[in-house]
Amino acid sequence: MIPPIEQSSKTQDDNKYHTSPAAPFKTYVSLADKQRIEDEKLIITSVRKALDIVITDRVARNQPTLYHQTEAILRNMTGRNVKMSHICKIMYLAPRLYSVEAKELRTYGGKINEDFLIEFGKEWRVPLIGKDLQLRADMLREAVDRYFNEHPEHDATVPEAPLPRLRAVVNKDEWEKQANLPQGIKKLLEAHKAVKQERIEQQKPKPTPQGSVKERFEALRARLASKKK
Repeated sequence: MIPPIEQSSKTQDDNKYHTSPAAPFKTYVSLADKQRIEDEKLIITSVRKALDIVITDRVARNQPTLYHQTEAILRNMTGRNVKMSHICKIMYLAPRLYSVEAKELRTYGGKINEDFLIEFGKEWRVPLIGKDLQLRADMLREAVDRYFNEHPEHDATVPEAPLPRLRAVVNKDEWEKQANLPQGIKKLLEAHKAVKQERIEQQKPKPTPQGSVKERFEALRARLASKKK
């Protein structure tokens, strides 16, 4: 009878500590990935087409194209849940198509809201003719295709261009120190500050009286007597 072949200690140790390799990262593009990419391409090009129509119409009526006023229109025209992020993607791919500027809007209650004024880029003359519209469509389509050709990752998506923001609120005290204001204006501001400070002092809680009424009366008489001397 042939005895079983004994495994070496090295082989046994290798089997003991052997672990299966980690699953590789996903490097292929699935059918779902391709569908998502095509959907992103479609909504970007659709938003560009609709936005061109909206801006042209509002320019003809001498009205600015503010995003919050046109969001619902863009959604109805494209049948998609259009957001400002889609316009930012267009700006990333083809920054020459539009210019975006932050605007401060005040409500009747004085509340400040931030909105974005969207206009055609400086090189485009309004109203756009058919040749211009076709050129704009080609520019964006080529930019979209180029981006996804250069980014074959399965999770590739178009980045968003950063939005401009309103200026930071200026510190009033610092501004008054640095501003070259007329002397009369400076005195007027100082008078307003003095009145404001006086009101603040009046609103502060008064100190609690110390001692009895008789003791406070005697202290008052002593202070008055010292003033007469």
